[in-house]
Amino acid sequence: YRPAPGHEIKAGWLRYGSGSTSSRSAGSSSPTLSVDDTDTDSYTANLRYSFNSPTNPLINLQAELYRSATTSDQSRVTDGDSREYRVRTNGWALKNRSNIAGDSWNHTLNYGGDGFDIKGRSDHENFGSGDSKAFGVYGQWEAEYNQWLQLIGALRYDRFKLRGQDTNQVTHSFTKDRVSPRLTLGITTDMTYGDGLRAPSLAEAFRVGGHGSRLEYLPNFNLKPESASTVEIGVNLKHNAVFMPNDALRTKLSFYHTRVRDYIDREQFKVGKQSYSQYQNVGKVTLKGIELDSSYDTGNF
Repeated sequence: YRPAPGHEIKAGWLRYGSGSTSSRSAGSSSPTLSVDDTDTDSYTANLRYSFNSPTNPLINLQAELYRSATTSDQSRVTDGDSREYRVRTNGWALKNRSNIAGDSWNHTLNYGGDGFDIKGRSDHENFGSGDSKAFGVYGQWEAEYNQWLQLIGALRYDRFKLRGQDTNQVTHSFTKDRVSPRLTLGITTDMTYGDGLRAPSLAEAFRVGGHGSRLEYLPNFNLKPESASTVEIGVNLKHNAVFMPNDALRTKLSFYHTRVRDYIDREQFKVGKQSYSQYQNVGKVTLKGIELDSSYDTGNF
């Protein structure tokens, strides 16, 4: 709905439902052992508002509210043993872009915030029930000089809180926050340094219970968030009229190197004859690789 020039309101709703049979026991050859009748229902709803001012380049506003929910009910065909899962997410986002044009320099400011609230519930202990709340605010300045030099500087602040119970129904919660910078210098070659944060998931922090009698899952209320530092170098090539007058060739080659601190992985260990599994911060991990993105357009194809 567009009530006035520059204003737009969008509303959306999506529902998905399914019924199927699924196995609790991977690798079993029995047609009935640990087979569940499973009914799953999920929906997502969102409301978005945007205002792109036709007269003021400082205002390009977007706001969004959304909600998603999933329910899954299972009933074992052999004895009717049942279990249920419930996950609900509420979220929001608010951002604005301001364009400031100059004689040689053009500036773009992006700033805003976002957040979400996730609740997971189940009568099955292995699920890892709990609540996760997070929000972040950010600001980014981008400057371009005569369409050949680009500078980007940004800061983002994130804060999250996880809350859940152990096997004795004792409630535990922990909160962490972090400031993440980003800096980019781009000519024909882009060089970017950026920091990022990933909060532990509900399952990583609160999963409990056992897998038969051989393996028991332990929650970890001392998990730290993963933090990552990335250095990326990219080469951008733009060519027009390569093979014919109206064609265009665009190619970007990027090399990235990411160092993740407090990397979260599942560790198994024994105490006596009992085996345990727990998500833990295992230290530093390095990720590196190459990305190539290329496109060619003739104008008609």
